[in-house]
Amino acid sequence: MPISMRSSLLILSLALGLPACVTTEGGSSPASQQGPTLVGESGSGQYLAARHATRRHDTKEAASAYDLALAKDPDNSELLSRAGVLMMAEGRTARAEALAERLLSLDPEAGSAVYILTVRDAKKGDYAKAALRLSTQPRRGLNSFVVPLLEAWSLFGDKRTDKALEALTPLKESSALAPLYGFHAGLINDLAGRQDQAARLYESTLASPAGLTLRAVRVIGAFHLARGDKDKAQALFDRYRADNPDTAMLDPDAEAEAIRNGGKPIATAAQGMAEAFFGAAASLKQAGAADTALMLCRLAQELQPDFPLLKVLIAGILEDMGRLDDANAVYADIPKSEPIAWSVNIRRAENLNRLKKVDEAVALLEALSSERPKRFDALISLGDVQRQAKKFDQAADAYSRAMHRIGPPEKRHWAILYSRGIAYERAKQWPKAEADFKQALVLEPEQPYVLNYLGYSWVEQGINLTQARKMIERAVDLRPTDGYIADSLGWVLYRMNDLKGAVRFMERAIELQPEDPVINDHLGDVYWAVGRRNEARFQWRKTLVFDPEPEVAETARAKIEHGLNGRNGKK
Repeated sequence: MPISMRSSLLILSLALGLPACVTTEGGSSPASQQGPTLVGESGSGQYLAARHATRRHDTKEAASAYDLALAKDPDNSELLSRAGVLMMAEGRTARAEALAERLLSLDPEAGSAVYILTVRDAKKGDYAKAALRLSTQPRRGLNSFVVPLLEAWSLFGDKRTDKALEALTPLKESSALAPLYGFHAGLINDLAGRQDQAARLYESTLASPAGLTLRAVRVIGAFHLARGDKDKAQALFDRYRADNPDTAMLDPDAEAEAIRNGGKPIATAAQGMAEAFFGAAASLKQAGAADTALMLCRLAQELQPDFPLLKVLIAGILEDMGRLDDANAVYADIPKSEPIAWSVNIRRAENLNRLKKVDEAVALLEALSSERPKRFDALISLGDVQRQAKKFDQAADAYSRAMHRIGPPEKRHWAILYSRGIAYERAKQWPKAEADFKQALVLEPEQPYVLNYLGYSWVEQGINLTQARKMIERAVDLRPTDGYIADSLGWVLYRMNDLKGAVRFMERAIELQPEDPVINDHLGDVYWAVGRRNEARFQWRKTLVFDPEPEVAETARAKIEHGLNGRNGKK
């Protein structure tokens, strides 16, 4: 999975909305909802093309199309805003800045333009100009927390530390934003040499569950290490690892080495501003505003190009857009020396698998598993890749190698046993599969997917039907909106000759998963059993529409022609 990289900003719901002109297709200001003025046949066509490209997350095409539309209507603030966001998202900085200048001449409160030009000011070292630009902006929507952060760092860059801290104080008034205040105020005090104040503020950040993020742990841990307080740093690292026991994203030895080499996660005002953009982008990614999130990431990258967690966030946004090759290129740019590089490479392999480059994914995961012979996460991903490729024996072997590295399994390892059980079952090694499912239930007795899989497997074999029914009924209680589990209950009721109950749950399953071939096939069998022959054949025909496995397709065709003999689901 993609890696969680929330800063304390992620506690926001973003129900606040976006400021004027910081827009996406899914969230825009009231003015923008009216759409731009039509600019003639060619211009309006480019606008529609741009909207269509944006919906497909093709921000490259969308940026160019909006730019072409602007040629017909150069003072259209809506087009300027959208084009500026997308140009910046695609890293076309010079063009984004030019559009921002024009947009601000029309709308002095255009949020995206203010952000773009504030970054330009900071890169030039003109923090006074940046602070002045930000001071006039409204504090609503995204601006309600981004502007105070940017203004504070601008003031700090202009050597006005007390004014910088004062700019942050509105964040203290919101319990949701208090960890954000503590983190950035701590950073500013730290850089100003006010170490005791920084320590107190960092502690207030960590007092909130929202404050205990990977980024905060790394920054605050580095602060303690720089002060020579190794015990405090280790306690913080241990606290994070207790909540994230299998993480490969935090390496205390690497953190200590970076401090010994004079490294500091955030050392300048520009990097502090990058941190603000990073956190806001993470929030917007969570809210589904990918285009604006990517714009904020690019702004952060302008200020701090070598920011590994920012690169992970950028790659995650590109993954959400379906741009897997682009995401992998970003991942590949993260140095191997970074603690996050291990997890990033696993993610690269998973993307290769999604791109149907299975052999490359397998080779990378095998290399990773050899690189760190005590870690098991690369082997789990390898098992997943092999299982999806229907190489079930190889998948089971990979999971077994992972289990060997784990040793005696703990509760959280039920999922590996479940995955290996599926691989064994599909490889027709039922005794081993059954043993894994049973052991998974020892570790996690109320796990609905294991209850369902084991119960359904027994039903298919015609054994332990009473126990299977109880297990599947419990799974339905735990996951009442899961169509596959509803199908399992309908199927066991059918096998136990409770046809009324079978119809009820099969129809419920088809409501929840209308395009699953097996569920359609099962519903056809149940309809046939209760005498609804035309409906049965209709369901079997639907089965063939949804690309079933060859065996399912073969039996469905036979049933369409001959119907069923008896109620056991066979021809």
